[in-house]
Amino acid sequence: MTAVTARPLVPDAYAPYGDVLMAAPRGEEGLAANQGTARRFDRLGALENLRPGVAQPNLGVFRCTPRLAWPSRLALLEKHPASTQVFVPMNARRLPRRRRARR
Repeated sequence: MTAVTARPLVPDAYAPYGDVLMAAPRGEEGLAANQGTARRFDRLGALENLRPGVAQPNLGVFRCTPRLAWPSRLALLEKHPASTQVFVPMNARRLPRRRRARR
């Protein structure tokens, strides 16, 4: 039987195989986003641009903090007509539900 040794996933060691996607890979703070509730990290992986001159692909990660005050006031709504987005929780858990007072 062959033994396999698990090693930490770090960008330099994985570089021959591709990119490791993570917020702050070089220790940077990121840019403020979403009215101060998130930090944005752009250009984290190499992408092939199939629409040169029309679009600039960006593989980014947002490190977000949950909004704890509810109801939350909606102050901004974004629209991206020339691009797509996907939202994938990387480390999420549900907060306990607050019980509503009975009337």
